[in-house]
Amino acid sequence: MLSKLIQYMEYEKILLNQLVKYAELQQESLRAFDVKSIEQYSEFQDKVSVKLKLAEKERIDMIMSWMGLTKTEAMSLKLSTIESKLKGNNFKIVSNLRTKLSELTEKLNSLNNNNRILINRTKNSVQNMMDIFTNGRNIFNVKV
Repeated sequence: MLSKLIQYMEYEKILLNQLVKYAELQQESLRAFDVKSIEQYSEFQDKVSVKLKLAEKERIDMIMSWMGLTKTEAMSLKLSTIESKLKGNNFKIVSNLRTKLSELTEKLNSLNNNNRILINRTKNSVQNMMDIFTNGRNIFNVKV
């Protein structure tokens, strides 16, 4: 069962790496005002997010059956708790994976926060341009 847990963690690491890559590409597209690419990367992120949620669910189900826990207990169980019960090479592998997953999650959160800021700035810039062109009058029935 431990090898299965490690496989799930490795898969989650791959998916998180993909999300980070798409968030970085999305950030470049936001800076370049490349709307088509922004949409494309958002779609890719959505697809990978769905896969990540499924992988997380499978990992939780596996932990439930392996340790005889309820779903709530399995969801709140920290990887550091499992790690503390391991020895030798298994401890090292799970520890490295836990650290890497944590780093990737932090990086993804940071990128997403920066992207939100860039999106808001872009939205405000477009709104300001619309105000300049229309002298503040609402001549379009479109909300930006």
